This record gives sequence, C-alpha cells and structure tokens, in this order.
Amino acid sequence: REEFEDTAYPWSTVGRVNPTKCTGTMIGPKHVLTAAHCCLFGQETSEMTFTPSYYDLRAPFGIATVQHIVHYNVVNSNTKDFTENEVAFDYAILILDHDIGRTLTGYVSVKEYDEKWNGQAFWTNIGYPNSRPVITEDGAITSSEYYTAKKGQLSGSTLGHFIDITGGHSGGPIWGKWPNNPIPKIIAIQSTEAHTAAYNTQGDNQAAGAGKSMVNLVKY
Repeated sequence: REEFEDTAYPWSTVGRVNPTKCTGTMIGPKHVLTAAHCCLFGQETSEMTFTPSYYDLRAPFGIATVQHIVHYNVVNSNTKDFTENEVAFDYAILILDHDIGRTLTGYVSVKEYDEKWNGQAFWTNIGYPNSRPVITEDGAITSSEYYTAKKGQLSGSTLGHFIDITGGHSGGPIWGKWPNNPIPKIIAIQSTEAHTAAYNTQGDNQAAGAGKSMVNLVKY
C-alpha cells in the first residue's frame, strides 16, 4: 500500500469518518457509504463528521456533519467480533448536512459483486490507517460466501481478501473500473481484519460484498 495526496476525481470522493476514525466514500450528493460498525447511533449521530480528501488535518473540501444514518440494523456495533452473517451487512449510508458530492467532490456508484470475479486482481482499496490515506491497487477477492438476514428479506455476501489493510480502513471502498466508464463502482466495503490467515472467509480480511440489498439501499 502507498500513501497518496490527490484531490482530483475519483480520489476526492474518499475521506475520513470521525470520531470513529474510519473511511467513507461519496455515493451521492450528500451520501457517504461506510461500515455500519463505524457509526454512532441515536443522539450521538450528530457527533459524526465526514472530511473528503482528509490529509494531515487538512480539509480541502471542508467538513460535513452527519444528520442521519440509513442502515439495516443487522450488525451489533457493540462487539468487535462479528459473525460472517453480520459482516455481509456491515454497511450504512451517512446523510450529510449539505451537498458536497454534486458541487465539490463528485461521487461514485455501487455494483453487485459476482463470484466469477473471485481471484481476479483488479480491485483498488483506499483507507485511512492514520491521518493520511493509503491506496492498494490490483487486489483480489479470494473467496465469497452468501448470506441472508431479516428472515430472508436481505441478501448479501462476505468477501475474503488479503489486501493490506488495518483498523482505519474500516468502511473504505473496494472498487473497480469498467471499460468506457470513468466512474468507479464499489463492489465491497472493508469490514474486519483476519485473526488467523487462511484461504477462506474465516481466515482472511473480510469485506461486506455489494449484494442486492446494498444496491437497493443505495438506490433508496
């Protein structure tokens, strides 16, 4: 992974989620996709902020306050040990207090993950292990497991990978680009780190794969 400082699109869409020290990505005019376990709910939601292109305390596009959070309430954010079913739904959308996506940063989109992409090394991950963003390119998803929640009403996937990540990467995008389309598409949101390395979704880093439920939440 490599540190970088770039406020051009699409890097401008990724930023720091505070005070939980996570990563998020603009997916709409004032909509940020991040990990559900990075969120503060209830009265604490107003304490959350998003700073796109955050770098060493610099905020080239300003700081936006979170007004509301949209999520499926599957993840138990009070524990650090998520089940694989929880990982599959570890994502949320932060609604900001003003439009920065249309006027300043731009935004990206989401694409449902297809298991035929397993083993293909063409994904990019961005995250904030500290006050500077880092990027890892040509990453691969090594495994995928599908899950349901809410009595089958929700569907998602837990994706395993060995991309070089750490705690601050939580909520960061794993995205790719498709021919003749300049807009990156997020196929997963980083969730948890591996405890014991192994080539399955229980022994590698885990991300919440973009399933139908994530795509529908973004459309909502």
